[in-house]
Amino acid sequence: EIPEIIDNQADEFSDLRFINHINKELNKLYNLLNKNTVLILAPVTTPLHLKKKNNILKSKIKSDENVNRLRIINLINEQIKSFQKKNVIYFDTIKILKKYENEKVFIDDCCHLSKNGALKISEHLNEILNE
Repeated sequence: EIPEIIDNQADEFSDLRFINHINKELNKLYNLLNKNTVLILAPVTTPLHLKKKNNILKSKIKSDENVNRLRIINLINEQIKSFQKKNVIYFDTIKILKKYENEKVFIDDCCHLSKNGALKISEHLNEILNE
């Protein structure tokens, strides 16, 4: 549940602090690697990222809460995707799940995968691990 925050609007400076924090945490993870390990990074994937097949779901995206939520998630995802270093693999779960209807790969409006969604992701992850 998203708490009500009054008089605490996001702006260019808060976004920059947030981006810097994400990059700092990514670098902490990266510094834990050794030459024989690989870091697999995946974007935060929600039903808001996927194609919608009906107007009711499309209208959900337009709510202020979802617009702000998607903006924040996209800030995180941009940092994850641009974190290109040796032994780091970007695993694009959004691209994989876009092929399916939300109801078939998510169990809620947040980000929790259904059994079918987890299976689709695990199949692709297995391909990466086998390489």
